[in-house]
Amino acid sequence: MQSTTKKMRAGLRRKKAFTLVEVMLVVVIAAILGAAAVSALSLTFGMYEQLNDYIGGRQEIEFVAQTIGLEISNAGLGMSNNRQERGLFADSFSAADMSNPPIMAQMGAINERWGGPVTLSDTTSDYSAIPTIKAGFPDGSGRFGGVELYYAWARPTGIKAVVEGAEDESYIRQEKNIKKNGEVFDLEILTGAQGLNTLVSRGIIADNSASNAKNPLSWVLFPATRLPMLIQNVGANTLRVALAPHSSEDRQASLMGMDEIFLLQVSRIFLDGQRVMKVDFAYDNAGNLTPNVTPLAGNIAGLYFIYDPKLRMLSMYIASRGESIVQTPSVEWPDEAPDLPANRRIVVNRVDWRIRN
Repeated sequence: MQSTTKKMRAGLRRKKAFTLVEVMLVVVIAAILGAAAVSALSLTFGMYEQLNDYIGGRQEIEFVAQTIGLEISNAGLGMSNNRQERGLFADSFSAADMSNPPIMAQMGAINERWGGPVTLSDTTSDYSAIPTIKAGFPDGSGRFGGVELYYAWARPTGIKAVVEGAEDESYIRQEKNIKKNGEVFDLEILTGAQGLNTLVSRGIIADNSASNAKNPLSWVLFPATRLPMLIQNVGANTLRVALAPHSSEDRQASLMGMDEIFLLQVSRIFLDGQRVMKVDFAYDNAGNLTPNVTPLAGNIAGLYFIYDPKLRMLSMYIASRGESIVQTPSVEWPDEAPDLPANRRIVVNRVDWRIRN
């Protein structure tokens, strides 16, 4: 009886054990399931990283476009432009000493068709230097291309002015004809001293010295006039201004009463390494360039601009660089632009603006 019980127990123990074939089968199944799980996780994380790359790149691109788009919409407002292709924009800011002219006078050249309120450069300089601002296509397409964008834009103040001598409401909207080159006259600020204080607090420089004449903030603009005016001095409630005092051509325009005062600002957009930088030009009282530098975006692989003066269309090509190491896809990128880096995920966008002024 006891012997029979031992045999039964031994049989049970043998039945509880796995054979080698069973163990190997379980191992194979577990390996297959594990590999599938790892593959699924890897694919999920890879897609997540790619999505982050794409979203991050798009955010950088959209921020740049939105930031400068608001300013480009006012580019050329209250200024001469190059619609006649005679360099009128540069001529409007020409200085007595053209060996060291204002930045605006370098955004083009007199009697040349290139340049204007929107100007491109095919070279990159450091923050405190001004390169030769000229770019173009050798094929004679009529368009211009470059790695840097310069644009002169109008900053609204909300302050209006009347022509000197306006005494009543009926006279406010009367025009003052401006014909003589370099004519100096006064503008009365409708809001009085408070308005002037507001202008001063915005940074206007009321000095017609050779150094300050270079500063964009020493000029004011009026939308209806299309001639920038250099500030001579600031009185208790008036501005004394002059037309471009050293331009090579006489100008004719009409200054409308109740016209709003705009301040001139020149900005520059370029790629510094992998960062898109915005530089607002200003000069100190000694005539030294004191740029205000603001980074707009990082992880940018390429930046290029094309301007068509006939269509008055500015196009910005901007490419963000992702972290994923993958083959760069085929993208719409100008042949004239510097090559994009290889073996990196690249997100490219093209933004177009029509220059209205």
